[in-house]
Amino acid sequence: MFKKAKRKIVLSILAILCAVLVGTLGMIYLASFLSVTLNNFEILEKRTEMLTNNTPIEQKGIMGDKKPDDFGNMGEDMHGPDKMERNLQIGTFYAVKFSSSGETVVIENGADGLYSDDDLISIAESVREKEKGRTGELLYIVTNNGDETVVSFMDNTVFTDSFSMLFWFTVLFGIIAIIVITFISVYIANRIVSPMEETYQKQKQFTADAGHELKTPIAAVSANAELLRREIGENKWLSNIEFENERMKALVTELLELARNENKTVDKKPCDLSHLVTGTILPLEATAFEKGVVIENNIESGIVANIDEKSIGQLVTILVDNAISHTTKKGEEPAVVKVDLFSHKGNSVLTISNPGEAIPESEREKIFERFYRTDNSHEFTGHYGLGLAIAKNIANINDAKISVSCPDGLVSFKVVFK
Repeated sequence: MFKKAKRKIVLSILAILCAVLVGTLGMIYLASFLSVTLNNFEILEKRTEMLTNNTPIEQKGIMGDKKPDDFGNMGEDMHGPDKMERNLQIGTFYAVKFSSSGETVVIENGADGLYSDDDLISIAESVREKEKGRTGELLYIVTNNGDETVVSFMDNTVFTDSFSMLFWFTVLFGIIAIIVITFISVYIANRIVSPMEETYQKQKQFTADAGHELKTPIAAVSANAELLRREIGENKWLSNIEFENERMKALVTELLELARNENKTVDKKPCDLSHLVTGTILPLEATAFEKGVVIENNIESGIVANIDEKSIGQLVTILVDNAISHTTKKGEEPAVVKVDLFSHKGNSVLTISNPGEAIPESEREKIFERFYRTDNSHEFTGHYGLGLAIAKNIANINDAKISVSCPDGLVSFKVVFK
């Protein structure tokens, strides 16, 4: 139980922190990518403007009055316009012009020699009908002034490689962060669950100790009541004492059974479940008959499950006894409790159904809690609200799933054995 709680806490913390981490890194990466892309397009637009105006890059007004110093620097401030000028100088640009007469001329081919004139013309032809974008490792802008069309390109390889490296560094950082977050989550989960687990273990130990301690006075009351009956004979006050003492004995027995079954490990082995269920419900038929109930079973033969035979026998007894006690009779005809066992998708499925008042959806999980009853009355029905809690624990230690549904006026408990 607490292992599942720890697992849920760890997964919840991981999910939240990973979502925040991935979202933050993703937004940073995307914002940086868009910012640099827009900046590169601005540089390319500036270069295109220069080409279409036949303006050399060294001309005043583009680089201003600044001259490089003895060290090749362009001045004390390399931001703003100076940064644009620097990028215009170090960037690799290409351009192809298409005249209205049909002439095609490569007016700029970067000094890197990566593209031949024919290659540039072919690439320009493929994008000349567009406005701007990216093709391969080249950003392009198409300018048309009516007489001629100029397709300008800027090599984007350095930018792509840089962001590719940034992406993998981001992934690496993310993996390391997730590993660190996992250890932190496990530590936090342990800090959260440990006090609860300690309190639960103390409560469980108290229940077991109190149950064992109560058995002695209960036995003493029973023995003294028996001796008193022999002396005074029938007496309604004595009968009440014996009745309540038996109730107390049954309650203590169930408490001890619940304490034994919680977090208990069992030795599971292949068992003939068909034979076990059939043999378990036979002694209960007499109890059902006394209450005007008939048990009908539809049990497939040869169903084998990997279970603890003793505890599953107790589970079947609890569920059938619960169905008999809560069956609603209509008229003089006996009510029917149905017990079905069959195979479904590789699993063994046991269902026990009885006619009765539907359990509200909001209470279907709560009925497996100790001392819980669906009705608010305090009328004693022979049950203390522990039977289904014990059944739930037995199912858990046998790796089975127990659930309840209310189809067509029935209350149906289903146990699925893997």
